[in-house]
Amino acid sequence: MRALLAAALVLLAGCASAPEAAPASSSEAGTGLTEGTGGIHVIVVDEGIRPIANASIQIASTPAGAGTNADGALTFTDLPPGSYIVTASAPGYLQGQATAVVVAGEFTTLRITLQADRRPAPYHVTYPLEGLMEAWGGIAQFLVEDATGGTDLCTCRIVATPEPDLVAIVYEAFWTPTLPDPGALGQFYWFVRQTDGQGLQQGDYCFSPCQVAVGTGPYVQGSELEFRLDGPDLWPAIEQHFELFVTLWYHLPPPAGWSIADETP
Repeated sequence: MRALLAAALVLLAGCASAPEAAPASSSEAGTGLTEGTGGIHVIVVDEGIRPIANASIQIASTPAGAGTNADGALTFTDLPPGSYIVTASAPGYLQGQATAVVVAGEFTTLRITLQADRRPAPYHVTYPLEGLMEAWGGIAQFLVEDATGGTDLCTCRIVATPEPDLVAIVYEAFWTPTLPDPGALGQFYWFVRQTDGQGLQQGDYCFSPCQVAVGTGPYVQGSELEFRLDGPDLWPAIEQHFELFVTLWYHLPPPAGWSIADETP
């Protein structure tokens, strides 16, 4: 009995003298966070609460950004406490945003629902013309072409009727002068109007390449439009070949700096 009592006293003494365990840091606690920071669990779903994989996630005011996994999830760690605007985007969906409040030592779960993009798909249609000015005699030829609706001396016009939802017109012409032009007088002239004579737009003289963003405002929906390239006023043009392209853009305008030359091999 005395032996058992002695052994018990020894055990108790050992427990009393053991040092207390230090409190675990955030990372030691298994959160994966650096002390003093928090994190955001982002989950991206569609309207049917189905996960959207490979959605792009961006957090405002930070360089943080990546794509969601197969479960539509993405986790950001080591964010200083505060409010963050989180943006999610994916092909075929409208962009979505939500705000997350980050607390030190914790993860905030944020679900963003993306609405399907049901807007009509943008598209464009290009009308090409292999033009030829057999004989252009200056401004007098312009008056003849305009009064007669076109002569055999100039294959110079494209006629097209735009569809609804037209938002932009890109007019482009390309040529190499066939006559020497030491005085730089051989500037051609772009010309656009409705075939009923309304909505005339014409611009400055231009050398090749002649590229113009034509406004759509003057034209009545459903009207037939005439696009023309006229020769110089003060210089002749003989056997002058050229290429004319008119590109009509629907629903969305063209990218900045777009040219038909970018799509032509």
